[in-house]
Amino acid sequence: DAATVDACERHIAETLRVSYEDTLATAKRLKTQGVTVGIISNHITSPPWFQECAASAGLYELASDPSLVVVSQEVEVAKPDARIYEIFFDRLRHREPDVQLAELVFVDDKEKNVVAAQALGWQGICYNATTAATGELARGLAALGMGAVAGTTAE
Repeated sequence: DAATVDACERHIAETLRVSYEDTLATAKRLKTQGVTVGIISNHITSPPWFQECAASAGLYELASDPSLVVVSQEVEVAKPDARIYEIFFDRLRHREPDVQLAELVFVDDKEKNVVAAQALGWQGICYNATTAATGELARGLAALGMGAVAGTTAE
């Protein structure tokens, strides 16, 4: 019934408001240092579940440009389909025409999504914020040559 659906949607929205501060802090440091930050999300926008995540974590502000937030329902393709990565890259090339695939680092909590990005020439890190130790993402990025992000006080 409608009341049950509404209650379920409210509960789901609440769980989507969970943020992972270490992950967000690392991404913010990247952006502050001039690294272009974007988001590729397998999510739905109707009901507005991605909007719940985006608002609670400040994802649109975190991204270097709103066009670099690619949401699967909006583009009608989801990870690990190569097309969603291509859509992101096309949008990025509009901002940064000289960017090369090998310069991109894709971070995801699902190995199959990281493997899909790597198959296109991106670098990749499989990282699960719910289980990762503090500083793990920064260390993974440092291992790919992005050492400047590994400067948190929590590490």
